[in-house]
Amino acid sequence: MHDERNKANAQHSTGPITEQGKAASARNSTKHGIFAQVTTLLPEESQDAYDGSVQGWLAACNPLNEPEKQLVLHIVDLNWRMARVSRWETKILSAETFDFKALNTISLHGARMSKQISAAMKDFREIHRENTELRKNALEDAITVHQADIIRNRPSTVAAAGFVFTIDELEHAIHLAEHLRQSKEIVDDHEDEIDIDEPVDFTNLNDVEIIPEDYDDDLLDRWKPSEDKVA
Repeated sequence: MHDERNKANAQHSTGPITEQGKAASARNSTKHGIFAQVTTLLPEESQDAYDGSVQGWLAACNPLNEPEKQLVLHIVDLNWRMARVSRWETKILSAETFDFKALNTISLHGARMSKQISAAMKDFREIHRENTELRKNALEDAITVHQADIIRNRPSTVAAAGFVFTIDELEHAIHLAEHLRQSKEIVDDHEDEIDIDEPVDFTNLNDVEIIPEDYDDDLLDRWKPSEDKVA
C-alpha cells in the first residue's frame, strides 16, 4: 500500500510533464542559469571572464592531480552561478514591481549554493593536504633513488621505481633544499647582527658582508637544471 502511494506521489513530483511545461522550464533555466546543473554561459556573460576565473582558481589552488583539478573546476562553476544569484537579486530589488516570491526563491537557492561552495572547499583542502604529504614523501624517496643512481654512475632508475618526477624536478628540489640550508646557516651565524626592531635599509645592503667565504655562489645558477635531463 505504501509503495503504491509512493509511486503515485512520485508521478506528481517529477516536474513538468507536457512538452510546453518542459520547454518553459528549460527557458527559465537558460534565462538566469542559476538552477542549471552544468554551467553554460549566458548571452550576456563573457567567455574570457569565465576562462580567467578558471585560470585564477587553478593557480590559487594548485591542484596536484586530475581529481583535484575537477574539484577546483566544480568550485569555479559554483562561484560563477553564485554570482548570478547576486545579479538577479539586484534585478529583483531594482524592479518597479517587487517580486517577493522570486526574491525568496533566489535567496534560498543562494544559501544552498553557499553551503555547497563551503563543502567543496573543505573537501578540496582535505584532499590537497593529503596529496601534498604523499607527494612530499614520494619526492624524498625519489631523491634518494636519484642520488643512488649518481653514486653508482648508472642510468636513472627513478621512473622504473614508479616515481613520476623528472630529473629536472629532483635536481631543482635538491638545489633548493641546499640553498635553504645555506641561507639558514647565514642567518644563524649572524643572528646577533639582526635587529628586528629597526627597519632594513635595502639601499645599503651592498655594504653588509654576511656571506661566508665557503658559500656556493654558483648555486643559484644551478637552480634550473638543463631541460634535457628527464627521468
